Amino acid sequence: MLTITPAQRFADYENEIRVLHAQVRQEKRRNASTDSTADSVKSAAEKSIEKSEPRPAAGISRFGSFMHARKTTAQTPIPSPPTDSPRERELEAQLVNEQTQRLAAENKVKEMDAELEDLTGQLFGEANKMVADEKREAARLRERIEFLEQRDAKFGMKVKHLEQREEDRMRRLELLERAQGRLDRVGGLLVPR
Repeated sequence: MLTITPAQRFADYENEIRVLHAQVRQEKRRNASTDSTADSVKSAAEKSIEKSEPRPAAGISRFGSFMHARKTTAQTPIPSPPTDSPRERELEAQLVNEQTQRLAAENKVKEMDAELEDLTGQLFGEANKMVADEKREAARLRERIEFLEQRDAKFGMKVKHLEQREEDRMRRLELLERAQGRLDRVGGLLVPR
């Protein structure tokens, strides 16, 4: 997982601020050109109104025209001349474009990092699940082996018990056969010839 340091975040904020400043300057230039066009249209309209207005009396005409001239100059702001050359505007537009593209690329990288982190989390989750399943299966097999070993041990004890009983029978049989042989000899001695 990639961590963004405060210095990187600060640099990102500075880039965004530069882009926004450049966009504001471009917007001001557009508004200034629109205002100067509107001013020229307004002054042309005022001139046509002046022509159509009736002329005042001779004594008042100078004062009225002075007041009217003062009024029109106060209403129409003098447009400030553009300070940037076309080359500077072009370079600034390129800078804005590149910074915008950079921000878009950084956002894309952040999205991909988040997606990668998501996928990594899913893979780790699946791996953990598989490990847990394997542990459960191994525990089940161990229990089965222990059960079989215990059963075999019981069978082994039974077999040993049966073998012991068989040995006891064989011993008793031998004793009986010997006793029978003695009886046969004694009986042979007792029978008259």
